[in-house]
Amino acid sequence: MSFMIKLRKYQEEVKNKAIDVLREKSLVYLAMQTRTGKTLTSMAIASEMEYKKVLFVTKKKAISSVEKDYKFSSFEFDLTVINYESLHKVVGDFDCFIVDEAHTLGQFPKVSKRTKLLKEIARNKPIVFLSATPTPENYSQIFHQLWVSSFSPFGIENEGRRKAFYLFAEKYVDKKEMKIGGRTIYDYSHARELDVKPIIEPIMITLSQKEAGFTQEVKEEILFVDMSEKTSKLFKTMLKDKIIEGKEEVAIANSPVKLQSKCHQIASGSIITDSGKYIILDKSKAYAIERHAKGRKFCVYYKFKSEKDILLSVFKSKITEVPEEFQESEDKIFISQVISGREGIRLDTADVIYMFNIDFSFLSYEQTKNRVQDFTRKKEPLLVWVFSKLGMEEKVLKAVKGKKKYTINYFRRDFLK
Repeated sequence: MSFMIKLRKYQEEVKNKAIDVLREKSLVYLAMQTRTGKTLTSMAIASEMEYKKVLFVTKKKAISSVEKDYKFSSFEFDLTVINYESLHKVVGDFDCFIVDEAHTLGQFPKVSKRTKLLKEIARNKPIVFLSATPTPENYSQIFHQLWVSSFSPFGIENEGRRKAFYLFAEKYVDKKEMKIGGRTIYDYSHARELDVKPIIEPIMITLSQKEAGFTQEVKEEILFVDMSEKTSKLFKTMLKDKIIEGKEEVAIANSPVKLQSKCHQIASGSIITDSGKYIILDKSKAYAIERHAKGRKFCVYYKFKSEKDILLSVFKSKITEVPEEFQESEDKIFISQVISGREGIRLDTADVIYMFNIDFSFLSYEQTKNRVQDFTRKKEPLLVWVFSKLGMEEKVLKAVKGKKKYTINYFRRDFLK
């Protein structure tokens, strides 16, 4: 069981601890921060446990990276790598499951379809869970991840019509009543950390970048951009009138949620009309990136499809959406939608990541900024937030840095006083 890719000392230590847990509990969770080598460590665990057939479940964009790690190792087990959306295609029996980016299974209170499917496929099998952010926003997100395993430390299953999460909530969650649109709903996001942590700690192995020996932290800065006068007027008009009318298209914000979304779009230079058409209003952010990035190797994350069109129109043939092509090139610009590209890919040859717009979740913030990290990196990695001077993106950043989603309540407070 020798490795062509040799494990680092800290990976060996994690591997040995994980094997002890896996043998005793039949599941283990590697909560290792981004770029510390979760993939290779998990494969080494499977190899030492002498599993013959392993299924590795990950995000679509990460498949090639996982297969590359496997190819350049000398593991003797057969590995099948599949993305979450293709779980329904899985056939055959496996000795072990490696579940990458496991936090994506943490939806609640209702369980997602793919989580239920994975639970069925992996029934009574050992599982190695991987994530840099097991509970990105709250501890309620851990339940359905571990529920996938037949050996979950919570030991809670459905009882008649009572779903497992609600049974978990009765014991571990401070349920809060909320009134939205005249309806009463319940907020289950307040699982008590002091009660949940002792349950999950025996199966969790954590490792920070600092503990792994990383010497460079991601530096962040904000690039403020003067949007066109037209964009500024449209932003103010939408806030005031809740409607923008053109010659052929109209954009109506007939609810606070739609108003929040329309203002979010306009602030970065585009809008989606009521007919579903994506309209470019302003390329100021793309031109600001072009000026700021001169002489640097960089990538750009965007939020809306129309923002991709803006980037394509400015940077043209230099753009690639293949991370491996970017890594190996000197002059390509990698672009990706923030949610689809925030996990499982390497961009550590980049000098800078530009965030053309900002997503409303802490997970997008935390995962995306670490794409440029690597253990061997010597030059300080940089993340640049590209914000209009209209104020919306800066408000969002303040919320997500506090591990909060930028909800409609924040938007009301900031813009609808």
